[in-house]
Amino acid sequence: YKNEKLLDAAKRKAIEEIGLIPDIESEPITYYEFMSEKNAFEGIKTGTHTISLVFRAIIKEENPDIKIDKTSSEHKFIGEIENDLHPALKKILKNCKIF
Repeated sequence: YKNEKLLDAAKRKAIEEIGLIPDIESEPITYYEFMSEKNAFEGIKTGTHTISLVFRAIIKEENPDIKIDKTSSEHKFIGEIENDLHPALKKILKNCKIF
């Protein structure tokens, strides 16, 4: 959104995508770049190129009721970088240095 600060955008996206209000650190901890020949947006025939900032978020609720939006098909909590995670996600988690 125009004039929206990064931290405010991170909080808004968390609320929209998982239905929870997180505590978010004030600075991004890493970024990732994604490029694909395919595009998920209807009517756009060119590929996708996104640059995403990654923030560390803390959910204080003990048993949070996660409500994912249409951009995700599933979720799970992890305590380590698991072998079956998507390679891009593993790279992000390694860069974050949270495990």
